[in-house]
Amino acid sequence: LTGWTLLMALLDMSVVNLCLYPISAEFNEPLAVVQWVSDGYSIFLAATSILAGKIGDRFGQSIVFQVGQIAFMIFSFLCGHAGSLNELIFFRILQGGAASFLMSNSMSISTILCT
Repeated sequence: LTGWTLLMALLDMSVVNLCLYPISAEFNEPLAVVQWVSDGYSIFLAATSILAGKIGDRFGQSIVFQVGQIAFMIFSFLCGHAGSLNELIFFRILQGGAASFLMSNSMSISTILCT
């Protein structure tokens, strides 16, 4: 399960790049602005990864991983129902934070289970 979740978080980082042109057309915004849909996710993922790992060490990787899964699903749903580009960028940033909880703690859980 942790491997699939890690794949989902990594795939979500790159697959949105295929949709940038349709998003640009949908919201009638230039591509330079729409690029923040992808950049916000990646930047916040990188910025919160160490913090997510530390929180997992303190409160338990399994609990933090499950909270990250729930948050990732909620923010994915909200991204799908965003009414404006600003909402989409905001929810993608939060989704990147949730993905950091998945990525940091899935590797720890896999290490614990396999040793």
